[in-house]
Amino acid sequence: MSRQTTRRRLAALGALPILALAGGEGMAAEADGPRVTASVRATGEDLAPTRTYGAPFLAVDPENPDHIVAATPEMRSRTCRLMRSLDAGRSWKLMEAFPSPQSYPFCFHTSGTSTQTPISFGRDGAVYYALNGWDNQDVGSGSDHPGTYANFSVLVARTGDLGETWDPVMVRDARGKTGAGQAENNRPINGIAVDSKTGSVDTVYVGWSQSFPQATPAQVGQTVIATSTDGGKTYGEPVKVTTDYWKSVVNKPDADKWGGSSPTLTVTDNGTLYAVFYASATGQPAGAQVNSILLAKSTDKGKTFQVNEIAPPSGFYQAGALMDWSTEGGPEGTLHIVYEDKVASPGQTTIPLGDRDVFTRRSTDGGKTWSEGKLLNDDPYDPKDGGHSQNNPSVSVAPNGRVDAVWWDFRNDMGQFQNDVYYSYSEDNGATWSKNIRANDRSIDRRLGVWSNGYDMRMPVGVVSTDKVAVFAWDDTRNADTLTQGQDVYTAIVQHEALGSGTSDALRYALAGLIGLAAVGLVLLAASTISGRRRPKGSPAPDPEASRGRVGSA
Repeated sequence: MSRQTTRRRLAALGALPILALAGGEGMAAEADGPRVTASVRATGEDLAPTRTYGAPFLAVDPENPDHIVAATPEMRSRTCRLMRSLDAGRSWKLMEAFPSPQSYPFCFHTSGTSTQTPISFGRDGAVYYALNGWDNQDVGSGSDHPGTYANFSVLVARTGDLGETWDPVMVRDARGKTGAGQAENNRPINGIAVDSKTGSVDTVYVGWSQSFPQATPAQVGQTVIATSTDGGKTYGEPVKVTTDYWKSVVNKPDADKWGGSSPTLTVTDNGTLYAVFYASATGQPAGAQVNSILLAKSTDKGKTFQVNEIAPPSGFYQAGALMDWSTEGGPEGTLHIVYEDKVASPGQTTIPLGDRDVFTRRSTDGGKTWSEGKLLNDDPYDPKDGGHSQNNPSVSVAPNGRVDAVWWDFRNDMGQFQNDVYYSYSEDNGATWSKNIRANDRSIDRRLGVWSNGYDMRMPVGVVSTDKVAVFAWDDTRNADTLTQGQDVYTAIVQHEALGSGTSDALRYALAGLIGLAAVGLVLLAASTISGRRRPKGSPAPDPEASRGRVGSA
């Protein structure tokens, strides 16, 4: 064997682990674009055949981007669960501990299109989990509120060990309240935000829609926010966000009939709190274009709010508008929102019935003014089939300023029975957006599960952003059948930069195996090289039987 041949074999063996790892990371969306990994079943440890998980809410530790948590309801048991990843979303563990206390064991309720399990990191790796709390005694079973959903309480559970143990705290206790104007419906809980940069302890905000279902006359739900200034140990009374807005700013004579939906929350580095939500009113005609998208701002830790309009009224807003904040764009940073709406296509005089789209807007002056709505989905509209819906968008901002948006998308199914997870990103603070990228590796059959089979239990796709990756999580029916109708949580990663080796056991074992394989190859290659050298002239030929005997006696 020549020295050149030996070098070539050594180089090939040395490259083997690198090639294997590169091939194992997943599929590329495009040759020169971000890389999309294969989808991973995050709820693989749950073997119950009827497991039915909703799309989770994600959060990443700002001090350790490898630590990501996912909060989700399991609908059949009506409980809330946590999954965690210690390797930037490549593998997941379903935690055994429940954030709910035993006296309020249930968190799930039938409230479609909304997140039910918002979650956020605080300082020193603390995680805060907002959720409803109730038991069978609280809803629809008593003579004081027959057939109604009432007396849902609000809790925030804190963990300092990524879900190994929980410390739940009551925020709003509705148990035992009866009678008109007393029984409370505190749902859904759509937002939580933690100020971990000002003061000496975390300030925690949680927001929801509060209504009184037995009130006479009927009352609209109110957007409310409760605040903890002692690291989540205690919470103050919930503050109604829109009361002064309807009376003084809009000057509505029937201000008491106007309220708002459950808010999405975000907090800036200087402690300013922002909430985005929909306006709502009682007694309005069905389909009337009365609901605006509103923004509330508080600079005094949730005691008072300034409210203004983000987007004008539309009869087609659906699901909660989601928001995140970026340090980019000026001294006040940039607020990014995404939402679902219907608009007429060029040349149309009417809005197509089935075609919904997702849009984004941004503000660089603290929410005073906003850009026009920018369409995010890039599928062409075909008047022959009425278009394809895009639903429930989510948004997240990476520390480096990249903005990630994700949504449910029906573009690949004419009958709108199967949907996918699609993604777009902006690297110039929302001025322009990438072409759409499919994030899941298999379309989701919505004829199975509870997406639209009489329940309308869709929730926004979960998304979280680091400088290197965007991580997505969604509910998926690929393991279901017509008997179980189950749903798992699946995740995928879009890599904007290559990830390191991480801490996953599977990856460590793969690396160890590849390194071992390379070492064995080097030994065999060296042995082959030595045995292949030309024998000195006149030396005796080796004795095969002797060699065989030596091996056998070893």
